[in-house]
Amino acid sequence: MKVNDKVMYHFHKNGIYDDMWTVGNSIIVDDKFNSALVCRAIADFNTNGLNKYKDISLSFIVDEYLKQENDILFTKIFDSVESKEDLMKLLIMSSKVIWEANIFKREMALEEIRRNYFNHLPSRKHCIWVMRKQSIDFWRGRLKPFKEYSNSLILYSVSLTGDLFRTNELFLPSDNYSYVECLEASFDYWNPDFSFTDDLKDEYLFQGEVKILDKVL
Repeated sequence: MKVNDKVMYHFHKNGIYDDMWTVGNSIIVDDKFNSALVCRAIADFNTNGLNKYKDISLSFIVDEYLKQENDILFTKIFDSVESKEDLMKLLIMSSKVIWEANIFKREMALEEIRRNYFNHLPSRKHCIWVMRKQSIDFWRGRLKPFKEYSNSLILYSVSLTGDLFRTNELFLPSDNYSYVECLEASFDYWNPDFSFTDDLKDEYLFQGEVKILDKVL
């Protein structure tokens, strides 16, 4: 739907596009604008390890841990072959990669269905995500547990002039779905039925002009 100077709210992730997110500034969000989360989740996704293991396939690291046949090679990956700390490192890396894989799967499916069937709607790759005032507490709690957002959210009030699309968190494809199931679920995301949803869980995608009004405590 078209909106003009509509006030809504946005959680900005600290450290990304910080130069844009200044009170009084205006941002033009169009197909050249890259969503901080979605574009990066797609473009940067891989199944390597983290930090100093980032150039090593996680599956290789896990295989070496399970085999423990080549101590020289294995100790290059972990400081101590049999320590609990090493196992925790492996679990943390695995959890992170699985989480990113689920985001990648979801976003690829959502974009494929939008592009093929709902291309008049704003892409999650090229939009900003906003909410109504009454949904702030829900989304603050929903986003903070995610590793990607840990303790780095800054809430802004914004004025929007352009195209606004309403959907609901309920329609996001589940992590448990196969890719085919994600594609099927994506139809509901782009063509939502609000008759049985909680409107506090509504999410909005926006393209157009964003005026940054205030930083909200």
